[in-house]
Amino acid sequence: MQASHVLNIPKNPSLWDIELVNIKAASLPEHDHIVLQTPRNTRRSLLADVAIAKLIATLHQRSGGLTFRDFYDSWTGIGTTVTHDRFLREIDGAAALVYCAAPSEIRHIDNRRKERAPDSLRRDLMAHVARTGYLEQTLEGDSASIFGPSRTFVAIDPEYPVPPGMMISDGKLSSLDNEITKIYRQFGTALKENRLSHAPSRMLYEALYEIFQNTFDHGRLPENGQTGAGIRFIRFYKYIGLSNQDLARRARGFEPLQQYFARRENQQFRFLEVTVGDGGPGILSHFSKSEHAQQLKGADAMAQMNQILTTNLSSKLMPGAGLGLPLALAALSSLRAFASLRSDNLWLYRDFSLDNTSSQGAAISETGAPPLQIVPTERPVARMVGTHFSVLIDFPA
Repeated sequence: MQASHVLNIPKNPSLWDIELVNIKAASLPEHDHIVLQTPRNTRRSLLADVAIAKLIATLHQRSGGLTFRDFYDSWTGIGTTVTHDRFLREIDGAAALVYCAAPSEIRHIDNRRKERAPDSLRRDLMAHVARTGYLEQTLEGDSASIFGPSRTFVAIDPEYPVPPGMMISDGKLSSLDNEITKIYRQFGTALKENRLSHAPSRMLYEALYEIFQNTFDHGRLPENGQTGAGIRFIRFYKYIGLSNQDLARRARGFEPLQQYFARRENQQFRFLEVTVGDGGPGILSHFSKSEHAQQLKGADAMAQMNQILTTNLSSKLMPGAGLGLPLALAALSSLRAFASLRSDNLWLYRDFSLDNTSSQGAAISETGAPPLQIVPTERPVARMVGTHFSVLIDFPA
């Protein structure tokens, strides 16, 4: 009989709590079955739901089977409709996508009573990820509210030109531009119809577009020597917080992000969290296995990653290629954003609100793109599937 291991994400998890689950899973035999038990209201912690999505994708690839066990009471009887609707309201679109994109007989959802979810839930989740799923709400026992709606655009295969629900015009993602503009307006930020190139919405668009374009290269996993279907997504989520300490508490387990919020002097905050992710092999793994790996000159993984991110290094070897990520980081620097990158066995960050040359002890590269740093952790992190680049920015007053 196949061995089974139960992994628990604690209630109100920090990002480090989720990393610890991944570290523990990495020590288990690769082909054993894993049951992942998740808590309720992961949105109490910033970026936790996205981190759980990455964990789900990693466990699915690493294990011999995965059961996703949630906190709901019943999938049958009188409570079915209520449980189903609540599940769709509270699960993050990115997590639903990662879990449901590759159907498998050994992959299913249970509740805490170990009742298996109906097969129709997979179809409902796939429909859920491409539509608006959240409204403004107040967390139980918490004075701070989370502002919505959130929106997740997804593609099941990076060969698609853009995710469903998005459009491309003149080589650009026009609906991405529209989505960012709409978010700013919903937050009450005044934007001119004829935006200048340095307007916050335009800079954010340029940064996200360049990052998203790279999922074409990193979003697919090889299967038995053949290129398999991939996953990529871009997900918007809007927060409000009553104080800098409120937001710092939500970022516990991620000390640089806690400090980013703790330094704020305002007493009310509105900010945007955007994550661009894929389910591919990871940036370094993709690049190091390509025929252009000799371009990497870094002595260690972080140096090599920064070489890819901040210089015009490209696996395409085409004139003008390789400038996208440096341009994206330069735009984020102008926005004074906070960026977090999780790829391979690296967890990197950059607090662009600090002075780029003295406060973080690293000079800006020749392209104008500042390098990223390793997130301080008690133990080295284990490898996770894919690349996930999260950006947090304050909205202009």
